[in-house]
Amino acid sequence: MSERSPLLQLHLLGTPRVEQAGQPHRIVRRQVRALLYYLADCQGPVARELLATLFWPDMATGQALRQLTQLLTHLRRQLPTPEMLLTIGDAIVLAPEQIWVDVSVLTDLATGRSSRRCRQAEELYRGPFLDGFHLPHAAEFESWLLTQRHRYQQIYLECLANRVERSAAFGDIPDAV
Repeated sequence: MSERSPLLQLHLLGTPRVEQAGQPHRIVRRQVRALLYYLADCQGPVARELLATLFWPDMATGQALRQLTQLLTHLRRQLPTPEMLLTIGDAIVLAPEQIWVDVSVLTDLATGRSSRRCRQAEELYRGPFLDGFHLPHAAEFESWLLTQRHRYQQIYLECLANRVERSAAFGDIPDAV
């Protein structure tokens, strides 16, 4: 984590956990948690219409956007500070300096491809992305979830393979096994 600790830590690998100052931070509603997880994984502004379609694909756009506004209100109330959820034009984003997300760290570590960075990525990987979390009646969300599970599993497996290959090349057989 950075020098100044973020207000919220999101552990999305394995069973999802939300923490504030190392303590569990409860987000009550499943749909609110789903929105938080999605925004945290995107790591940038997400158009309101995309979010509305993700959660209410069968609903008329206007009605889905109203539902989204209510969901955003619920999320804002459950965050440590309302300023963690920002509106930029017609898009929504989490304030990156206030939130630590394990998947963004995993992705960053995996790009380095050094044995040390790969080992850190392996330690960070606690299991499949949002393991055990589902959002019934939201097929678009479930589709995204499966895609991301596969993506992060591939990053993890590539790191493992890279470390084994490097260790074997340098004759470090115990590390390769």
